[in-house]
Order: sequence, then structure tokens, then C-alpha cells
Amino acid sequence: MGNEAERMTPVELRRACATLDVNYTELAKLLRVSPVTVSMWARGEYRIPYTAEVFIRRLLDEAETSSEGSERDANIEPEPAG
Repeated sequence: MGNEAERMTPVELRRACATLDVNYTELAKLLRVSPVTVSMWARGEYRIPYTAEVFIRRLLDEAETSSEGSERDANIEPEPAG
């Protein structure tokens, strides 16, 4: 399991939702938990389970990779018609 110092905090969870552009209900559906549970994690009432944290971090990694690909594609010059 992850080191306590490295565990996702409620602030990080709220930032992750903002970065992923999802609300607590949408995140809850992805994690297959209750929206109330996600809300309690975000308020610090319950610790975020390690498995949920791993899933959220993977979603963030995928979002980052996807946006990097979009930025690269936007910088590609179209080939001249020939």
C-alpha cells in the first residue's frame, strides 16, 4: 500500500474532479460507489481508499496523455494538397 504521506487528500480529490471535469456523482459512477461516499471523501470525513485513489490517478494520467496528444496534433502542419 501507499505511504500515508503520499495518499490522496480531499483537496487533491476535488482538484482531480475539476481536472477531469466530473462532478461527484459522475466520479461515483466510475468508481461504483455512492455519490455520498465521494462527497465524504472530498470533505475529509472518510479516507479515500487506496484502490479508488489508484483509479483516479490513472484517470488523471490518461487525461494528461490525451491532452498532450491533442496539443501535438494541433501543432502539426497540414500537408499541401498535391
